[in-house]
Amino acid sequence: MAAYFLLTFLALILVPLTLSFAANFRSSTVIQGCKCQDCIENREKIGQKERSTFGKLGSDSKTIFLSIGWLIFAGLVYFVLNTSSTLTVYDPFTILGISSSATEKEIKKFYKKLSLK
Repeated sequence: MAAYFLLTFLALILVPLTLSFAANFRSSTVIQGCKCQDCIENREKIGQKERSTFGKLGSDSKTIFLSIGWLIFAGLVYFVLNTSSTLTVYDPFTILGISSSATEKEIKKFYKKLSLK
């Protein structure tokens, strides 16, 4: 049951962070300013430098945090899927070793017998 809590907790943290991180890459810049050829070339150079810095995935601490978080999430999912949980129903008749149609007197007799052990 703790694994389900951890999965929920990680999902509540990782999904919004991942969406905000992905939104930073998709945001388009509105070009304002001068339309002369020199300014356009200068903006293209700056854009190429920015794209090259975003290409280095390992340098950003947020990327590392998200990667580790999703790895932990995937590991927990694997653990939950491969763990067999056995839920047992509390049945006092099987504990006492009698049938469910036993009388009250038989139940008391077996209970006293087990309590003396």
